[in-house]
Amino acid sequence: MIIAHRGLYDNKKIKENTIKAFDKAIQNGCDGFETDLRITKDGKIILMHDPFISRVASSHGLVKKLNYKEIKAKFKDIATLEDITNKYQNQIIFLELKEKIDITKYLDNNNTYYITSFNYNHIKDLPKGNYKRGVLNYVFNTNINYKNLDFIMILSDLITDKIYEFYTNQNIEVVLYGINKRIPTLKKEYLDKIKYIY
Repeated sequence: MIIAHRGLYDNKKIKENTIKAFDKAIQNGCDGFETDLRITKDGKIILMHDPFISRVASSHGLVKKLNYKEIKAKFKDIATLEDITNKYQNQIIFLELKEKIDITKYLDNNNTYYITSFNYNHIKDLPKGNYKRGVLNYVFNTNINYKNLDFIMILSDLITDKIYEFYTNQNIEVVLYGINKRIPTLKKEYLDKIKYIY
């Protein structure tokens, strides 16, 4: 299964983490998409990778110090978590928490949600629900309670059959990210079961 990292975008006509990028991913046969979540000064959960807006907008400023309307005025294609939960159905959606945000009340049963973060502390207190919980780059996280995790995202260059088996034997789904031109060296039966973040 192929998951489009921040959607399919070119950063000219279609910017990353926008409805246009997600629509294009779905139209081009992707099985789902990944996006990043941050919270504005007035508490709106927006889809933005960086802590500042200058890379995608014609202005500058920190997300946490700007209100949603201020960001919208500078980046008209900005989308919110509610925009995607209201728009899509029957999609696989990876939600990466860039900070600790309780997003559980926004998630419905219309999609399959994977909530993840590089920081285990953003994930560990999420209760079980109609979503899956996981971490990225497990080598940077210590003291993880694997019973709290439904999946783990591993850099594709680091995966081995033994690592795959270690997690799947604990009923933890393995997702690969950072896919390059080299196909991971795993048994074919394992390759066929994995979701890939491209």
